Amino acid sequence: MKSHYEQLEVSMDATENDIRHAWAKLVRKFPPDQHPETNRLLNEAKTCLLDAKARAEYNDHLLHGDELDELFNDARACIDDDDYDGAIEILAELVAIGPTRTDARWMLAQCYEHEDDFVNAERQYIRLTEMEPSRGMFAYGLADMYNTWGETQSSKYALADKWFQKAIALEPYNSQYYRGRALNYRSQKQYDKAEACLKEAIAADGKKDIDDIDTLIQLLLVYLVAKKHNKFDDVAAQVQECVAGDSEAAQYAAFKMLEFVRQFSNASNDWETASKIVKSIRSYCSDLGGQESYAASVEYKGKADKQLKTLINSNIQPKVVIGAITTFALPQLGGDVADASSLRQLREAVVTWPHVDVMHAWTVAKKRYPQLCGMVQSEVLPLLDTANKRLAAQYYEGFSDASKAPAAGGQVQDHQESSGWPSWLTYVIIGVVLFFIRLACN
Repeated sequence: MKSHYEQLEVSMDATENDIRHAWAKLVRKFPPDQHPETNRLLNEAKTCLLDAKARAEYNDHLLHGDELDELFNDARACIDDDDYDGAIEILAELVAIGPTRTDARWMLAQCYEHEDDFVNAERQYIRLTEMEPSRGMFAYGLADMYNTWGETQSSKYALADKWFQKAIALEPYNSQYYRGRALNYRSQKQYDKAEACLKEAIAADGKKDIDDIDTLIQLLLVYLVAKKHNKFDDVAAQVQECVAGDSEAAQYAAFKMLEFVRQFSNASNDWETASKIVKSIRSYCSDLGGQESYAASVEYKGKADKQLKTLINSNIQPKVVIGAITTFALPQLGGDVADASSLRQLREAVVTWPHVDVMHAWTVAKKRYPQLCGMVQSEVLPLLDTANKRLAAQYYEGFSDASKAPAAGGQVQDHQESSGWPSWLTYVIIGVVLFFIRLACN
């Protein structure tokens, strides 16, 4: 079983700054959604080694282990195998034999919490706060457990807030405790209080550094659910301030910010705003590594999203071309896919227009809105190519394919009497309505 130092790949004399940077590097290497267990171990290692008292105790155990350590390691092995019942049995025995082993009791409490046995988890956390009443981490553990419990029993949120305040009072410089309290407020949809708490966290230790990045990301999430997107720019500027001159911090910030962009774009489909966030990321991190292709796609969609808003009110004729572009662009930008009836109306409308007019309108649109048209070209071009090629022989003098012209009084007369405008106009209206419904949802 790896030690905390081995987990973070640092030596026993590593400074707090070394530990923070090592942790940030490994979290990027092992994303939380793909390696949850590894991230749990990394976070536990970081939390322990950044706490002076816990680190001293941990070092003693490393250097002077006893038989209790064997039980502790056995319990850890059970956790690694997702055998939490086995871990609970071993840890319960361990704390009975060695009741002063706070590390074992802490792990036992977390195992109970993992199994949603909140009553027993509460008992262990409270015992820890009694054993070391000045230890902020133990108060925080109890508060965090109450916050999780509150998802099924809302009365526990008040207890969570009480213990978060206790943890903050004990260690007012620890931004993690403020973030926990903010999450408790967020769980109750008290977004203004969550925002205020996170702002306190940023100022908690009196400096801007890599620890503040997680706080700022959480602040972005609060602004997302509270629909305060206008405040994103201010947060992005603060992130840039945190990473100034620190390449490791810049890489970590870019990683976390792009995670947020994914959440934001999935929730809002506001690609224009998402692309602005990516632009801010590039201002302090030029190498996005494996996330470069995703970042580039967000920027592309951002330009297309902006162009779509302009296209809707453009003077391009015939309007059926606008309807076609809008129809196929909306799904790619997170909007609804048009139903079969609407697609049929669109196809019927296209064939009532001269091919020359339609293709000219497409050329104009592609020149004005390159990203938008490039995104839908493979779907739109085959559709537009079904426009009536025979009508042009009647409307344009010198048209080279006159042999295909309709007989006098035939198709041209039909087009003049019934140009198909009700069909394409209806479809354009549908496209515009879908577009504005999407804006309203954002």
